Amino acid sequence: LLIDPCIPANWDGFEAYREWRKAGYEIRVNNPEHVNGNIVRLVLNGEEVAHIPMQPAGSVSLVEVWLGKKEYER
Repeated sequence: LLIDPCIPANWDGFEAYREWRKAGYEIRVNNPEHVNGNIVRLVLNGEEVAHIPMQPAGSVSLVEVWLGKKEYER
């Protein structure tokens, strides 16, 4: 699952729900530095990750994304 938000800089963030390959993803994008994009932190179910791996069918996972000015090392 690829998450790469590009939003208006004045947004604080947003929430979305996405189903992918029969798994659910609750996505929360946080934009404390008020930028248009650039992921600086990615968390899946409380654990920081470099990417979002496919989750088991029937599961629901929480994905938290932080946008900011520094580079994210993937």
